[in-house]
Amino acid sequence: MHNRETEGDRASVLARLSDALVTIVRSAPAPALQPAGGIELAYALPRAELPADIAAVVFVPGCTGIPTFGGTNEAVRCLLTARRFEARIRATGVIRNSREAEKILEELLLQVCSYDRSREPPGITVMHWGVAGCCREGVPDAVYDPGGRGAEGLIRLFAEDPAEIAQRITAIIRRLPGNTGDGTL
Repeated sequence: MHNRETEGDRASVLARLSDALVTIVRSAPAPALQPAGGIELAYALPRAELPADIAAVVFVPGCTGIPTFGGTNEAVRCLLTARRFEARIRATGVIRNSREAEKILEELLLQVCSYDRSREPPGITVMHWGVAGCCREGVPDAVYDPGGRGAEGLIRLFAEDPAEIAQRITAIIRRLPGNTGDGTL
């Protein structure tokens, strides 16, 4: 933790991340959005530079995690990569990629970017390479990872606040084909 960060800052990050998680859980996330490891959320302290400066939580049906600092999950690593380009980006969410989810994000007029895994250079993890390549001219609202070579396709959402991430995920849930509008599919 940076000396300038206070326990109040940490408590605020945990509270805002918890609120975003509650919003998502209440919207009854569709199985189509659930990556194998669950929906991930992360929220950084204002001057975050290390995993210890970022709180993260994972949601899987029937088991909602508790936000904690210092994780090294997908969301934390993505957020650290994006923050190298824009420090104002403090929140991220990771959901499963599908053509339907991509289409919905485009309909919401969000700035999106994707990358081609087949062009991954040797010796670099595809997530860091892909996210960094999409952030060169500013961090987009969403980065699509198509998956491949045994890897699940993911969408990584970026924003300044976890409430924005929760709003985007719930917007996708409401618009998914087959959604009845009452939280059930």
